[in-house]
Amino acid sequence: MGWIWIEVAKNGIVNGALLALLAVSFSWVYRTTRVFHIAIAAQVLAGGYAAVLVSRQTPSFTLALLAAIVSAEIVSMMLLMLHTQLQRRDASNSLRLIASAGSYFFAAGLASLWFGNDIKRGSLHTIASWQWGYVIVTSTDICYVGVLLFTLVVLAAVLRLPVGKGIAAVRSNRRLYAALGHDERQVNLLVHIVSGAVVGLCGGFEALRNGVEPYGYLPMAVSAAVAALLGGHSMLLGPVLAGLLMGVLKSSATMLFSDAWADTSIYGVLFIMVCVWPRLILAPATEEERP
Repeated sequence: MGWIWIEVAKNGIVNGALLALLAVSFSWVYRTTRVFHIAIAAQVLAGGYAAVLVSRQTPSFTLALLAAIVSAEIVSMMLLMLHTQLQRRDASNSLRLIASAGSYFFAAGLASLWFGNDIKRGSLHTIASWQWGYVIVTSTDICYVGVLLFTLVVLAAVLRLPVGKGIAAVRSNRRLYAALGHDERQVNLLVHIVSGAVVGLCGGFEALRNGVEPYGYLPMAVSAAVAALLGGHSMLLGPVLAGLLMGVLKSSATMLFSDAWADTSIYGVLFIMVCVWPRLILAPATEEERP
């Protein structure tokens, strides 16, 4: 019985690593633009389809991931242009939330028309596995955790640079940052570049591991949002710890009950957050938060 729970914990950490990366990406966009970044699911979608399509043309795992990153970056730049236009028109938080969610459903609709609603899988078959008792560790599991650790090191280094301090300044008070003569657009550009790269990696890994489908990523985006909000005002450590914790929660819910309880547990956490602290999502922005 102990081996089974070790396997549950391992699966939770691996899935939590994916959620942690997405939560960090969500947090960077949300904390600097105040956009509830549901459209992160569209970036995952683009990265997933790009990785699958390239994997069918070439046996290179690296090229498939590069294609995923490039595709997610393109979507990220399109989202940046959308958010910039809404910001210039003083759009409300509610309107920007609707625009973000609408971006995902638009992308999912296009993917459904072009590729169909069935799951598309890549052609890479390079997954090795090792087993100890009931615990099975695959090369994909190691890649997830390795990419998480590498990404954390890179993002921690970015936050220590002057541009990283600019991200923290915009997060705290964007009006003061602009009043001091700094260009907020450079910060937003960097944030969306980082988000696109990280989410592209997640989309590529997830598609090569489990396949890709048009409408399967909204729960993942909501889970990332919950982890980012649970992480507080932290741009890195908080979302990572929350993502890992939620991964273990989902894995435990699946073990104790069924797969249906995995996402239900996350939506339950979100429901509690909305009831206890609704200002994070629904309330109007304060003067310092307003774009």
